[in-house]
Formats: sequence, structure tokens, C-alpha cells
Amino acid sequence: MRDGRTFLKVKIKSLTDEAAIIRTEEGRTRCQEIWEELIRHRKWDVRNEARAAQLAYAFVRGRSYAQTESKCHQQPNWGRVKKLIQKYGLRRREFETSVDYEQRKSAELKVFETWRKQEEMQNDRENHDRSAGTQDQEQAS
Repeated sequence: MRDGRTFLKVKIKSLTDEAAIIRTEEGRTRCQEIWEELIRHRKWDVRNEARAAQLAYAFVRGRSYAQTESKCHQQPNWGRVKKLIQKYGLRRREFETSVDYEQRKSAELKVFETWRKQEEMQNDRENHDRSAGTQDQEQAS
């Protein structure tokens, strides 16, 4: 096995199931405080973890960020994505030395940082284009 993409797929599926289970429990609970906490957990904790897992899975599969998220309004938790890549990314080969494995892992994380920076540059361009369009509209009025 080259990488841990199977484990990431299982994580993504289990997070999907967790969100569905929480939604079911939201409908069953009668306590307002528990209901609000369930919603918060589903919408923030589970959703953000699922997004990070999806991004890590896309990176491990060699997909670009743009192929994964064409539009987003909030930056993902890049630290969490990186940890998932460290955990589920490249696997140690059977007869590979520790030094070789660490070098490959280090190279993988450098590629991830490049991948992430490309996304940030794309977002900066989009934000610049949007602000330029707003300024043009203001000048036209």
C-alpha cells in the first residue's frame, strides 16, 4: 500500500454517518440545551473535520485544490489537513530504512505546502478581482 487513502475514505464515511446520526438525535431530544449542542457539534466540529479529511484525501490522490473546492468563503483548517496527511499519507515500505521514509515524508509535506500556497494565491486573485469589480461599479455610479 503506497498511502493511507483507504483509511481516509473510511474516516470520511464515518464522519458522514456521524453527521446523520447527530441529525437524527437532534429530532429526538427534548432538551433545548442538548439540541443546541448537537447542532453546534454537527455544524462545526464534524463538518470541519470532514472538510479537512476531504482535502487531505484530495491531496493524497493528487487532485488540485481547485478540483476539490471550487468556491469557499472560509479558509480550511490547514493545520488539521496537514496532520491528516502526516497520518494517512505515504506509508513506510516493507524494506525501507527510517531515513529514507523520513525523507519521503518530508518531501510530501513540502509538496503539500506548495499545494496550499497555490490555493491561497488563487483566493487572493479572486478577492482582488471581486474588489476591483466593486470599485468599477462604484466609479460608474
